[in-house]
Amino acid sequence: MHMCFKIYSTPKMSESFWENMFDQSDPNKLPLHQQAGWTDLSVVEWNMYVEQNITHILHDGDNVFEFGCGTGAFLDTCKVLFPNILCSGADISRSAIDVMRNKYPNGSFFLCNEALSNILDDSYDICVSNSVFQYIPMSNVKLIITELLRISKRGVLLCDIFDQDRIEIMHAFFAKNQKSQT
Repeated sequence: MHMCFKIYSTPKMSESFWENMFDQSDPNKLPLHQQAGWTDLSVVEWNMYVEQNITHILHDGDNVFEFGCGTGAFLDTCKVLFPNILCSGADISRSAIDVMRNKYPNGSFFLCNEALSNILDDSYDICVSNSVFQYIPMSNVKLIITELLRISKRGVLLCDIFDQDRIEIMHAFFAKNQKSQT
């Protein structure tokens, strides 16, 4: 099992912001990554960011699950780089899930409050989550990461910021993963 942690800094926003974000956004005005808060990155920079994070773990034809998929900024870029991947995911925004179900009809998309525990073990080759965990209550982080590890065949990629309370969990999961590889 491969797990990679990338730590980046993003602005903190309330959970209610994310719940309603995609209901109020106009996809014709800004690129998706900028609608999702990455306003300081151009399209070229965003594409480079995604490529640098996924090229070492993602393969064309993989079945990919994104926790916190929004309307697809991360997955869309993955799909450009790897056109034959199958995209699935979860988000807290119903309108974002509706967009993703229309965009990727062969994938499985559901609301985050629909339990990850309903997904069979090893259902996806890779699970990814980009800039999501800093918005999740600490009491849920370990459970969600454990579930992502369970449903992934090869590993989990977390591109995120961890505050001081979460840094110990990150190190514990990394240490556990290192031991299992030896």
